[in-house]
Amino acid sequence: MVLPSGAEIVIATPWVDDFMMEQGSKPTVIIGTLRNKTPEHIAVKTLVADLERSFINSSRVTVVASAEERDEIRGERDDQQRFASEESMKQWGKELGADYMLIGEINAQFDSEKGKEVKYYQVDCYLVDLETNVKVWTGFTKIKKFVGRSKYKP
Repeated sequence: MVLPSGAEIVIATPWVDDFMMEQGSKPTVIIGTLRNKTPEHIAVKTLVADLERSFINSSRVTVVASAEERDEIRGERDDQQRFASEESMKQWGKELGADYMLIGEINAQFDSEKGKEVKYYQVDCYLVDLETNVKVWTGFTKIKKFVGRSKYKP
């Protein structure tokens, strides 16, 4: 199943312009958890990658590494403290903190009639200010999938 990212819509809404006018810089976003609340396997990491790609390619938003990615990066930085030259090692304490976190969930509803199954999926996302917990943007995408069922099973 392919899920549209919708990140273009997130970037095009007024919150980006409002932030840039108030702060004089691009907002920094971290992609948080998108929970799969359906009974099916959905490749959520693919959706997250699509969202990050859209944000980054827009050039309007800075994206920082996720918690999982930061652990790997910090491990490398730790190794550099011991094994790299002073001129080339990267310093601790220079990470960029995110202004906003994108979180969300995927829900599903199933219906069937006359051997046909219809699956409705909805991806709900929220962009939350990390300092105030204010939701500055909310959006959703709906997906409808038809599944035919054979009367005869081989």
